[in-house]
Amino acid sequence: MGVALFLVYLLIPADGWGLFHGRPLDLLSTSVALAATWTIRGRRLPRVNWLLATAIVVKIALGLLIVPRGFDARYFANDRFAPPIEQSIEPADATFTRVDHRLTFGRPDAPDLPLYFFNELRFNFYRPGEPDHETLPFSVVWQGYWRVSEAGPHELYVRAPNGTVDMAIGDAFHTRVQPTDRWSGVAVLPRGVTRMTIALAVPQGGARQFEAGQVDHGRDVPFDSAIVYRRAASSPAFAASTVIRSLSIIIDACLLLWVAFGFADAVRRADRVALAWLATLAYAVAMAAPSFGRMVTLSGGNDWLTYEAQARDIELHGPLMLMGTKIGEGIPYYTQPLYPYFVAMCHWMFGDSLFGVYLVQRLFVGATIIALWRLIVLMFDERAGLIGALTAGVVVFVKFVPWTSIVLTENLFVPLIATWSFLLVRLIVSNGDVRQAAVCGLVGGLAAYTRSSMLLGCIGLIPMLAVALAGSPTRWRAIGAFIGAMLVVVGIALARNWVVARKVVPISSEGTIVLFLGNPPPDLPMPPAHRAQYDRLGFDLYLRAVVEYLRQQPRPFAIGLLHKLEYVLGIFGAWRPELGTVWFYVAVWVTALAGALALPWLRPKPSVTAAYMPLLIALSHVAIGVVFLPDVYVDRMIMPIYMLLAPYSACCVIAIRRAATR
Repeated sequence: MGVALFLVYLLIPADGWGLFHGRPLDLLSTSVALAATWTIRGRRLPRVNWLLATAIVVKIALGLLIVPRGFDARYFANDRFAPPIEQSIEPADATFTRVDHRLTFGRPDAPDLPLYFFNELRFNFYRPGEPDHETLPFSVVWQGYWRVSEAGPHELYVRAPNGTVDMAIGDAFHTRVQPTDRWSGVAVLPRGVTRMTIALAVPQGGARQFEAGQVDHGRDVPFDSAIVYRRAASSPAFAASTVIRSLSIIIDACLLLWVAFGFADAVRRADRVALAWLATLAYAVAMAAPSFGRMVTLSGGNDWLTYEAQARDIELHGPLMLMGTKIGEGIPYYTQPLYPYFVAMCHWMFGDSLFGVYLVQRLFVGATIIALWRLIVLMFDERAGLIGALTAGVVVFVKFVPWTSIVLTENLFVPLIATWSFLLVRLIVSNGDVRQAAVCGLVGGLAAYTRSSMLLGCIGLIPMLAVALAGSPTRWRAIGAFIGAMLVVVGIALARNWVVARKVVPISSEGTIVLFLGNPPPDLPMPPAHRAQYDRLGFDLYLRAVVEYLRQQPRPFAIGLLHKLEYVLGIFGAWRPELGTVWFYVAVWVTALAGALALPWLRPKPSVTAAYMPLLIALSHVAIGVVFLPDVYVDRMIMPIYMLLAPYSACCVIAIRRAATR
């Protein structure tokens, strides 16, 4: 309970508050939140729930009295300041885009200009003749109040290599600065609070660099929250704000010490699994930190822009993902739907940049390895588990980690199926515990929500689960809970598709198109009788073209399936000759096959049937890759298969070790 209250405290927005100003979380708040979340595993944090609840109330109440600092920034997707004002995911009033706290962008040791709205499908430029997506025009107006501490002349400067700048400070100063590496001028200002407006317009192709500030003792100092406020206030209000800020720093420092005390004690008492999670947290923060404050312009015509655009639509316009349509007139989910919601949640917590997405995706690396490691422990013992951890680590780092810096659904799908495999084996070890079955079904449903083809794999999985639970008094209740939980998750997508599009689509509608792309048919005449059959069955144009191809030319169709099977097995050249063979994949499936064959001899603790459950999931994905399309972004579609084969490669090593010791 204490950690939950602390996380609420961290997330409450309070502009100008102490060390933890609320969402979006900065690097310090993120690191402290992860440390606190990890510490709760050791159950060693002192119980100060009432103090945390009091701190939440104090932050909400006193945070309203702090005079907010920084600039109200209005961004436009053109260089003419033409409406509409672009929206941000970060907390802001509807009349402006976001709050910028320091006017230095695109320079060394400075964040990038936050033009995150360009990662929407209205800017999906990639065709010949379309604008360069990475250098689109923009304009921005910053407004704030400069609290001038000393009357007299103040030297100002601007750096805008490719932008035109208009600067107005009260009634005393106004200037227009043409594109320049550095401009300076003098403004004579009275003491007190003075309204300031700075406008920047950058045309297509212009450098996204800007800085404005004052020259203090010969040093360029950008305008920032130290002297600029978002609204004018009286002297008593400024004084009260200063006192509250000092108090907030003291409160946050005490909370930081509380977390540090519990963290140190938890480290001292941590077991192997806890230390593995701690290493995962450190790795995730270290790898994601360089992306903090960086603007990643996602290229047009690719899935990553689609997922990011869907996530922004969810965050800005609601969870139905209407994408600009009206309820009842939209379209069913086309891409796999869970991942955009995951990205939206990361943006809600960490802001517009991709820092939060990259952070959590790096956390998923450790989660995948730990799930596969504990799977081997369930099957054998802790000593064998170390072999499983090393094997999983090699496969994950070689083939999964490179994808974690890309916005793609596999980053969520891989940890889900790894966790699901672990839970399936644990369910069998528990002899059919109904609660564990429900949890297992929920995770399986989420995995299907991430890649809908998972549902096809359940055709063989459920009978195998029934066999593995033979003799359990709760077998059928556990299977019912498992299926029911999966259907609940899948039903959410079904309900959304009906509400938005008035169509019955279980999860996603892209299946027939992918089937068509994976089995491209020649131009074949369609007999009227066949067309009538397809009409009665409700086949769309893509599905009827593929079925007709199978009926009229079964041999070429089968040869295509064989080539796709070779592709799934790492022999890419069979389907795409220019790619050759990936011997790492070949080595993984060969050793995994040997390990799977050795399982009866190894005598896994739960049962041989239980030990084959992850393999069944992997084989179902092999079949899906063969029937549909295996070569999206080279190995995106097949990479998850090899994460589930890693435990069987470990079984091969375990078998060799046992044979050698005997």
